[in-house]
Amino acid sequence: TLDAAPDAAPDAAPDAALGSDAGPDATLDPDAGPTEPTFTLLAGSSGTGFVDGTGPAARFNGITCIALGGDTLYASDTFNAIVRAIELDTGAVTTFAGRPHERATLDGPLGQARLEEPRGCAATADALIVADGPTIRRVELADATLTTLAGAPGQRGNVDAIGSAARFGFLIHDIEPAPDGGLFLADRINDSLRHLDPATGEVTTLVPNGLNGPGGLAVDPRDGALYIADTFDGELSRWVDDGLGPVVGGLDTPQGVAIADGVAWLGGFDGLLHRVTLDTGEIEVALGVDGENFARDGDAETARLGGTFASPVIDPARGRLYYVDLDTGAIRAVALDTLAVETLAGPVEPTGHRDGPGVDARFGSILDVVHDGERWLVSDPDNDVIRAIAPDGTTTTWLGAPGEADPVDGPRADARLDDPVGLAHDGERLYVADYANGRVLVVEGDTVTTLTDALDGPWGLGLGPDGLLHVTDLDAGAVYTLALDGTLTSLAGPGSFTSPADVAVDPDGRVYVADDATAAIYGIRPMGAPIVIAGVPDTTGVRDGPLTEALLAGPTGLSWAPDGALLVVDGANHLVRRLDLDARRIDRLVGHPTRHGNLAPGARVPLGDATLYRPQAVAVGGGQLAIPAEYGLVVVEPLP
Repeated sequence: TLDAAPDAAPDAAPDAALGSDAGPDATLDPDAGPTEPTFTLLAGSSGTGFVDGTGPAARFNGITCIALGGDTLYASDTFNAIVRAIELDTGAVTTFAGRPHERATLDGPLGQARLEEPRGCAATADALIVADGPTIRRVELADATLTTLAGAPGQRGNVDAIGSAARFGFLIHDIEPAPDGGLFLADRINDSLRHLDPATGEVTTLVPNGLNGPGGLAVDPRDGALYIADTFDGELSRWVDDGLGPVVGGLDTPQGVAIADGVAWLGGFDGLLHRVTLDTGEIEVALGVDGENFARDGDAETARLGGTFASPVIDPARGRLYYVDLDTGAIRAVALDTLAVETLAGPVEPTGHRDGPGVDARFGSILDVVHDGERWLVSDPDNDVIRAIAPDGTTTTWLGAPGEADPVDGPRADARLDDPVGLAHDGERLYVADYANGRVLVVEGDTVTTLTDALDGPWGLGLGPDGLLHVTDLDAGAVYTLALDGTLTSLAGPGSFTSPADVAVDPDGRVYVADDATAAIYGIRPMGAPIVIAGVPDTTGVRDGPLTEALLAGPTGLSWAPDGALLVVDGANHLVRRLDLDARRIDRLVGHPTRHGNLAPGARVPLGDATLYRPQAVAVGGGQLAIPAEYGLVVVEPLP
């Protein structure tokens, strides 16, 4: 979550042998012939990445603060470890400071400087101030140089002092220029309001207690009073030299506040934009509908907002308010006179249910993929449907209906599903794990039949050479075989696994299971306990090499490569890896172990430059390798 401390660094950093680090912004010339396998978003969209581009082509990963400086909006792109700059007249996004996923507290010219975890931010006339983990850093705009003003890298605490002797929590939620030329700091971890004098580096605590998760800060220019979004007390508070007091309460985790013309604008996790008249304390919902927490552009009546973590920012010159939407990972612009909403930068409504050509299609999510000899079939559990994706990317709803989740067998046009996840195809039949109903279905011709409804939580499916279907029961921690007559047989009983996400069976009938929670790949021996094939159970990391030394993090999918290797989707490491059972080693196939993010629609990159974000499954078919990631299906061709 955005409140959480950063994840631990992977066990093994990449080196030059892992390929280019250009990432998904290194797109190919569409007219040039491929010189190596290429990586393309075939259908759907993406929500997370580190792509510079204009408007909807840009991708971010965790915007936690925005700040206005003239015609530029700066954004702390926390999980990419960079600060982005957005041109307000064009929506063009560029990387302003840092380099994606190269985490360090390194001062110097912006081309060389690095950031660790940028969060709270503020723009002054001549500088951009950024809270970077437990340090406060300054970008001098005149000479494009980054320096550290206070705090020390990796040294968290709560100490008032000067410069590097001061200590902060790891999460400075917001920074606001103070009337005295200093900076107010919302130190969320220490539940305190701090002050920094940038000229001397001196840090003092103004409010040591009385706050519960201080969030956004805003100064009322009329009287210099500071307003604080007191997140976990659900209040907007006001601080002046004589003390702290509430203005309005009863809010749902307010995260940010902006003030203009005597009005405070508040945003939080509920997807509502509140308007507070400061002189009277009157509060109203200006935009959004309670319970409809999702992103949709439109006029004041039809527009919707996802939740937000960052403070909104008011642009008086353009009459707009900028809102960072957690639902899409985009920056949205609200016209203050009409409250109409449009996306300024980042993905536009990347999720939903929409059939159509290629990247115009929308999915709720894609959990699994198989090839039926002609096209890709994917499970879309958020929409309760199976979708078909043609070779040109055209998407249609193939089985089920969005939002109609009552289980129904019969003709395919009439059948209904509830959270379909795992898929398997034997050349004639499609098998579906219908998770919420505890069912496994078979689609033969145009008829849908329930093979069993006796499972707790069927998830992954794999076919054996004997024609038996193998099923992981995620909720029971078990693996079963299932025959076409509905006979269910236990291979590994309840409690054998912690979170069995997928299963694969080799031509000799050997069974392999990916356990998401324990970060390991297991084999099932007849009449025996599962044995570890790859990974170290309950130890996460990213390490290639011999299977006994390999480390994984969140393996979610298994499939077979044409050469007999086992393909492993290492979801939390944002990788697809190749497990060579003969050589007994594992190696990276697609993705990057420390840089992660998905392509923007229309992008195509060399395989060595490709990055992923939370891939779910992998399959081979039609001369391609297909990988569901977030809200789209990416393909690699020719086969690597």
